[in-house]
Amino acid sequence: MTAFLVVTLLALVAGGGLLIVWREHRPLFARALAGTLLLALLAATYAWWASHGYSVTGDSDVVRLDGMTLTPVAGSYRLAGSARNARGDVAVSAVQVHLRVEYCNGTACTTHLEMERPLVISLPPGEARPFSLAFPGRGAIPPGELRWQATAGAARTFRPAVR
Repeated sequence: MTAFLVVTLLALVAGGGLLIVWREHRPLFARALAGTLLLALLAATYAWWASHGYSVTGDSDVVRLDGMTLTPVAGSYRLAGSARNARGDVAVSAVQVHLRVEYCNGTACTTHLEMERPLVISLPPGEARPFSLAFPGRGAIPPGELRWQATAGAARTFRPAVR
């Protein structure tokens, strides 16, 4: 809501500046008017988006990752598997995927990569979809046994329209 108010205030200030521009430079007035209309459209779009039930949840129980494989590819990693929406009341449009890659020699393990990437995916309530996501590598792959863990984090959810 705060962003909507800021954008609206900026549009009003720009609109006041239009009156000054119109008196001096009428051709420039048309460009300034187009800019103000664009700002008003952006404010209206944000207001619509904010009022239609989109939310970001930190709950890791919204999306479950299944059947995962991790493949080293040319200095990076490709994570593939299936993402399942574990809730029956909301749809998911994106989820943060956290990947930790370690290489172990005997008893000592070295973390080679730990990062989060957004996965943009459409998951209706209770359904699953396959996915593939690339993670950039961090230099040369060290010797040792590859161990990894991938988890789903914060998800962007919304309540689907009832028809």
